Amino acid sequence: MKRCYKLVIFYLIITLILLTGCSTQKYQRIIISSASLGPMLNTYTDANTSVAYSAKETHPAQLPIYEIEKRNITTEELDKCEDAINSFQNEHPLIFSKKGNVLEAEVPGYDTMRKYYDWTDSQLEEYARAIFDKLPFLVGTYEYLGITSTQMLENYNKVTGITTEHIYRVRVSFRKVVDGLRVIGDDRCDFYIDGDGLVMMQLELYNYKQIGTMDVVPLDEAKQKIKTPDAFTVNDVTKESAADKLDVEKTKLLLVNQSSYGCTILQPVYNFMGSAYRDDDVIYTFSSRVIAIPDKYTK
Repeated sequence: MKRCYKLVIFYLIITLILLTGCSTQKYQRIIISSASLGPMLNTYTDANTSVAYSAKETHPAQLPIYEIEKRNITTEELDKCEDAINSFQNEHPLIFSKKGNVLEAEVPGYDTMRKYYDWTDSQLEEYARAIFDKLPFLVGTYEYLGITSTQMLENYNKVTGITTEHIYRVRVSFRKVVDGLRVIGDDRCDFYIDGDGLVMMQLELYNYKQIGTMDVVPLDEAKQKIKTPDAFTVNDVTKESAADKLDVEKTKLLLVNQSSYGCTILQPVYNFMGSAYRDDDVIYTFSSRVIAIPDKYTK
C-alpha cells in the first residue's frame, strides 16, 4: 500500500508540473516590429503627446500555454474541398494546390475580363460564409473579420482624359479563436473576391494543444508602453505632425502564431486601439501593440 501511495503522489507531482510548469521553460520570443512604423513613430507621437485611457475591458493575469502543431491537409480533404468549392463557383473554377498545412487556390487568368468589386457588406459576409462552410478541415471557432485589405485599380479614359479609380478586389479574412482570443499571424483563412466572386483563397492550418499556464504582463504595466510599443500603426500615414493626445478607446488581447519564425507556442499581445487628437480634432486612428508574454518565458 505504501508503494502504491508513493506512486500516486509521484504521478500527481508530474501532472502538476506539466499543467502549471513553465517557469523554467524558455521559448523563442515573437517579433512584431515589422508591422510597426519604426523610426516614423516620431512623426505621430512625441514627448508632448499625452495618453488617455477610456477603454473598459479587463484581461486575465494568466493564460493557458498552447503548443503550436501544423494541421496537415489530407488528399481526401483536398478532393472534397475542390469538389465543394468548384460546384459552388460553377462558371469560375479554381485550381488547387496544397503543401502540408498550406492550401492555395486561384482562378486561372483571374486578372482579365472580370467585374470590379461591387458587393454590399451584408452580401459579402453571406457569400464569404457560404465559402467558409464548404471547407471540410476548418474545425473549432472562427471569427469573421470582413475586409482586411483592398486592391485599387486606376483606369485612364483617353477620350475624356479622366482617370477613375475602382476597387478591383478585396481580401476577406476569418481567424481562429482559442479561449475567446483571436489568433493572428501564421494561422490564416483568406478569400480574395472581386465583382465576379471568389478569385483566390489562402489557408494555413494549425492545431493547438494546452501544455500548461503562464503569467501575462499586467495591463497597467503594458499601458506604460503605448507610446513606445512593439508595433504602432495608423490609418493615415500622410499626417506629418505628432498628436497632442492618444485616447485608447478599446483593448484586445490577441494570440500570435509565429511558427514560421521558430516559435513553438501561442504568445499574447495587447492591442490598444483608439483615436489621436490635435486641437480637439481626430487626425488619425491608431493601433499600439505591446507583447504580453513576460521576459522570463522567452529567449
